[in-house]
Amino acid sequence: MSRPNYPNCVMTPGVIRGVQERQRDYDQDPEAYENREKQHREDMQRHEEQMQEAMTKDIEREGC
Repeated sequence: MSRPNYPNCVMTPGVIRGVQERQRDYDQDPEAYENREKQHREDMQRHEEQMQEAMTKDIEREGC
């Protein structure tokens, strides 16, 4: 993973602030930042899988 960069699009002040905050976090401790980001991605993947399982169970229960 690398230092967060600005997206190549028109940005609101909130987006700019968010990128600057992530850059500061990364600059303070790149390894910790990368570990947090990895954990976040894993949590999101797990959540997505749980949602998919719940939808599948709902469909099976309804008999569609």
